[in-house]
Amino acid sequence: KVEEGTHEKKTISIDLAALCKKFTAEDCPVLMGTLGLAEEPIPLWWTADMINASLGECWTAVPVAEQKWVVGEFNCSCVGISKCLPAYCKPDTPNVSWKDIPAEEAGHATKYGDIVGKEAAGMLGVDAGSKACDVPTMITKLTKIAKDDDGLLPQPQAPKKQTCVVQIYVRSHEFGGTDKSCNGHRYDTMPFCNGMINAGIACYPVHYDYTQHDTFCEVMESMDAILVRCNPGQIKADG
Repeated sequence: KVEEGTHEKKTISIDLAALCKKFTAEDCPVLMGTLGLAEEPIPLWWTADMINASLGECWTAVPVAEQKWVVGEFNCSCVGISKCLPAYCKPDTPNVSWKDIPAEEAGHATKYGDIVGKEAAGMLGVDAGSKACDVPTMITKLTKIAKDDDGLLPQPQAPKKQTCVVQIYVRSHEFGGTDKSCNGHRYDTMPFCNGMINAGIACYPVHYDYTQHDTFCEVMESMDAILVRCNPGQIKADG
């Protein structure tokens, strides 16, 4: 459209660091309190779509200090890591997994996972002086649904905490769900698991199987934390 002369290209400057600081330090506590969640931590992985609501003529540059931004949408249900999209199956790419993500994209995804792992460690009270915990044997009670754990790092030999990333495999779907790699794991599961592992925390990618509901709950009670990575509607879709 720009080349055709019907549109103009405009650039809006923004102090992203200042906006992020104000949003997380000032606005989020008010929002959480309004929702009755003042004592709850902010989710580890989430997004907020910001809309420029500055006064003035459309697309006219507004000084950063005078800009006004509003949130159009929050997404906390199961935000995907877009860098990992090459690992999810489609009819034309039915055999992809972590190994098929380009190195640069995988590197970015790993950084995101490490940030999540570091934040989770802080929430769980893990630091350099934390003692190792017992390695659970209960995890073996769960039926392994994934064909392999492509991309998963070795678990810490002396983990400070025990955690799981929980997924859903929809058996009626061709690939187990629109978010799955060919091995049955969600396409962006490994960065989250590896981020926890890099923080000294054991993290096991598992699937909720409704036929093992009681056993699953028993195993989860033995964990220090659970990361749920389940698209809305998947539990019901699996039965």
